[in-house]
Amino acid sequence: MSAKQTFEAMRGVIESPAYPYLKHYRQDFYEHDRRFIERNHSTDASYLWIVRESGTHLIALGVHPKMCEEGFAAMELSSACDLYLVKRERVKRVGRGEAERLLREFRYRVEGASVVDAQGVLAGFTVSMSPWHAGPVKGTVRYATGASNRRLSFGDLIALAQIAECEVIRSTQSLFTPTELILLDGVDLRDLIEQRRQDAPAAPRACVGDPALTW
Repeated sequence: MSAKQTFEAMRGVIESPAYPYLKHYRQDFYEHDRRFIERNHSTDASYLWIVRESGTHLIALGVHPKMCEEGFAAMELSSACDLYLVKRERVKRVGRGEAERLLREFRYRVEGASVVDAQGVLAGFTVSMSPWHAGPVKGTVRYATGASNRRLSFGDLIALAQIAECEVIRSTQSLFTPTELILLDGVDLRDLIEQRRQDAPAAPRACVGDPALTW
């Protein structure tokens, strides 16, 4: 279930004949959404995809409330939009009520200084900032799994990276604060994700003529 196949399924929606939205700012989808999927996709991932006449919003579901704030804000801008649940290379149109429910459900939670899911604690973490006098502030997040012998999935690693970025933003109350470094037990988490991505087996090719648009 590759990022490319997921993107192609989404493209099949907006490029269908007489599709009423995304007449302007199409780079939101072809550049920003594509880059987001390539960076964050896993077999566990699901997204709320909001398509307006001018632009799109793609929100990773179930990870952190800060990410979902964008979804609520985008739906408040205008009712003239389509809402889709994107999951496992399938694109399903949903109503506003369903979209709001999806934005409020989380597989991961931050409890104090720990990230937890239904199975328990994934890792504890600390957030630190570069000195204010040293230029633009940047965040560093350090995760530690402690005595846990739990093997984190690829989706878990991506979620930890997303949560780290959200916690940096929450700490500074600024969307423009970058996360300079994320460590998991002393190892660069982004490097670990990239290595795990390269080691993953290639996804099977989709059947010709199957746009993967049904749920």
